[in-house]
Amino acid sequence: MTYGSVYEITNKATTVAKYRFVDNFSGRKVDERWTTNAFAGGTIDMSDTINGGVYLASSTSNNARLALTFNNLYQFDQTGSSIIMVTALDKNGSTGNYGCNCGFLGGAYNATTESDSALLKNNTAEGSNMQFFTKNGSSGVTDTGIVVRDTNTFFTTKIDLGTLASCSLDGVLVAQRSVLPNKAVMPYIQNIMYSGGVSTISHISYCEAYNT
Repeated sequence: MTYGSVYEITNKATTVAKYRFVDNFSGRKVDERWTTNAFAGGTIDMSDTINGGVYLASSTSNNARLALTFNNLYQFDQTGSSIIMVTALDKNGSTGNYGCNCGFLGGAYNATTESDSALLKNNTAEGSNMQFFTKNGSSGVTDTGIVVRDTNTFFTTKIDLGTLASCSLDGVLVAQRSVLPNKAVMPYIQNIMYSGGVSTISHISYCEAYNT
């Protein structure tokens, strides 16, 4: 039997394939599918270490922020998609406030508002625990009871958007929220140095996002 494509060997031609994106953050430079965003300077580059992925190192200015986005290309359904990210946050000796937010973003990149989002916030400025943060437009809710992972240790975050927004860390469900983004979303990670005068660094070594 002859098929019109490899896809049709296991799928009906009338079934639209689900979009899926994977980045192992290997090679000599950040994949061109990502767009870099900077507020108050810093560096985004490949880490010169084994499985170190990409690092986002802030400047030493207060409120310095660096982000990777999809240049406002929203290819993932806000009620039927998942994202997996392997990240680490290095305070780099800082005694100030710093953080790393990662997950889905539906609004245009803004260093502070993060509208229409579903994010894990590993963020000392928000309190002693991690937060699972979801926004419908500009209105959001948080779950603050998530235990912080060790600084500078990679861990896996998985966020599922369906009838609820769910967040799992290292394979364990830690939070669910009923508030969902009200528009399609894109992969997103942001490093933040709120205060302290020291460059803080976020690392990402894997990202996978797909429609379900």
